[in-house]
Amino acid sequence: MFYQPVYFISVLLCCLVTVSTQHPLDTETNLNDDKSEIDYDCLNESNATVDLLKQYHGEESKEMLCFIKCRFRKQNFIYEDGTVGYDLLEKRINELVDENQEKNFDCLKTMPQILSCDDMKILLECIKSI
Repeated sequence: MFYQPVYFISVLLCCLVTVSTQHPLDTETNLNDDKSEIDYDCLNESNATVDLLKQYHGEESKEMLCFIKCRFRKQNFIYEDGTVGYDLLEKRINELVDENQEKNFDCLKTMPQILSCDDMKILLECIKSI
């Protein structure tokens, strides 16, 4: 199992913010750049704020969990029925992580449905353990 907070936050943030012209892991610049395409629908739905996204360091407030759930839903990492889009999520993680790094995706394969914002805690713990 591999876990480093910077790794986890980088993987997670690349899934949270869609950016048109910059590298997806350059999140500090992205959130401050006028070219950022922050998902305001998810912000409104979750009651999160841009400041909360800028200051995110892995804490799991209700607003942040709801924002992450909304973004994962929109990217089909979580389907409408709450099942995890294992193949898409695995592919995205593999794109972001060193190919020589050993990864274990078993927890994604057995993930229960993600129906509430609090359920995101289980998925985030799984991603941390990969």
